[in-house]
Amino acid sequence: MNIKKVKVGGHRVDIEYVDKFDTDIDGLCIPQYNNIKIKRDLSGEALIETLLHELLHFIDYVYAGYTLEEETVKIGTKYLFYIFNANDLFNLPDRIDILGFHYDILYNHKFTNSVESLAYSIDHIKQVIMIDSSDMCKEYIVIMLLRSILIQLDNIYNVGFDDSSQHLAQGFYQLFIDNKSIYNLFKWGKV
Repeated sequence: MNIKKVKVGGHRVDIEYVDKFDTDIDGLCIPQYNNIKIKRDLSGEALIETLLHELLHFIDYVYAGYTLEEETVKIGTKYLFYIFNANDLFNLPDRIDILGFHYDILYNHKFTNSVESLAYSIDHIKQVIMIDSSDMCKEYIVIMLLRSILIQLDNIYNVGFDDSSQHLAQGFYQLFIDNKSIYNLFKWGKV
């Protein structure tokens, strides 16, 4: 892998591969300079996870106000790496795997017993994600799936995405749509 530039929001981010860092880290996100640094000797899954980790920091910076704790990014990256490989989210699957929990997706769901207007809801007991997608474009439906996943990671594992889930979902969607080289790092359910 030799990805040198990515787009996050309106930022063109340089990815620089370095021989070593002054501390025991594998990557570094420096948003004020539109720069991500990755250790050159990483390869395979370690390289992809490190890049995803630093990109999550950058998405947090651009879309959510740089509010995520390092531990949230660290744990969240591991979970998202699995989820992005296990699920074909961009082709509106009928079922998704969230770390071994399988959720059925009900599209075009009408929320009739709700006081407020809902776009989506998650039934944690029945493991169902319901989306009122009747008037939504496909892009927004994918964002709702991404947001549901981030919320479920909070519900199941207390990751720390909940307050930023909408912003992070938008950021991940933009990252994958605008950067085919990043999108192609994952299997998207094709194991």
